[in-house]
Amino acid sequence: MLVKLDYHIHSYYSYDSLNKPSEILRVAKSKGINCLSITDHNTIKGSVELLNIKGEYEDIIKIIGIEIKTNYGDLIVLGLNENIKTKDMFEILDICKLNGYVSILPHPFRNSLIKVDSMKEVYNRVDLIEGYNARTSMKSNLKAIQLAKELDKSYTGGSDAHLLNEIGNAITYVKVDTITVENVLKSLKNGLCFGKFLKQSSQLNRIATIVIQSIKRI
Repeated sequence: MLVKLDYHIHSYYSYDSLNKPSEILRVAKSKGINCLSITDHNTIKGSVELLNIKGEYEDIIKIIGIEIKTNYGDLIVLGLNENIKTKDMFEILDICKLNGYVSILPHPFRNSLIKVDSMKEVYNRVDLIEGYNARTSMKSNLKAIQLAKELDKSYTGGSDAHLLNEIGNAITYVKVDTITVENVLKSLKNGLCFGKFLKQSSQLNRIATIVIQSIKRI
């Protein structure tokens, strides 16, 4: 069976979002998403709060995740249970390998200041490439998909939602026998997944994010 996953969502624990985890769950369920991770900037607090929400959302698989700003750009990690303190990309990838965490390279060609040649080892060592990011241009997304194909890796889809209306704009379908956190992570690790693009986030959403960021700095 296929699990419908959006793993790239930000909550109010990120410096550029106001989303409450409970509202993220509500919107995700309304869109038929049955697997979810909040990957806030440099913290798992949003995912932990998500995990602790009970009641009508018990049927949604919740995975702890984080988006870490490293010395080689952003990296998403899924399946961890505590914050990763280092910002060194290769140390984080070592931690992922040692603990069985899933590593995803998000939006690899969006405003990247790091030369492709210096990223080759990163490309080779991550588990998955984010092929579809709903906040990234289609030109950059297609480059990411081509990169994944050249590396013989699977590519994912993530909404990169900073606002509630962006949730599910890009998603990942994960192949599992039975729907559990462990099976989803195992399938992702083994590349048994594919990304799908549904809708480009609007320029208004990006402007709103800038405004939120400015407000939260005050």
